[in-house]
Amino acid sequence: MARVLYVIACGGPPASQIADFVRFAQDNGWDTAVVATPDGAKFLDTAQLTELTGHPVRVQYKQPGDPDVLPPATAMVVAPATFSTVNKLAHVSALIALPATYSATGTCAAPHAIGSVMRSP
Repeated sequence: MARVLYVIACGGPPASQIADFVRFAQDNGWDTAVVATPDGAKFLDTAQLTELTGHPVRVQYKQPGDPDVLPPATAMVVAPATFSTVNKLAHVSALIALPATYSATGTCAAPHAIGSVMRSP
């Protein structure tokens, strides 16, 4: 079974370097696909990434019932993970981050803060 890595790009200048990360992942045996938030897409060359990955760059959700053009993900990397995205994951406010994660894999896990760790010096 192929290992499929979703590279999820959020809206920050480092997103413009996603192609370098995609090449690195491919060199290490990953089939890669790029999923971007609308703000993340502003920093991407989607035509270049489509050519590089062999998959379209997903920016919008697909319509229910439409076939998925991306293979199922084995793993995901969120890069750059902006402050807003990390907070959405941590607080489960899910405007963008959690639906994108769920649509990518059909499952979702969100990080959470542990009180005793947060209170330590």
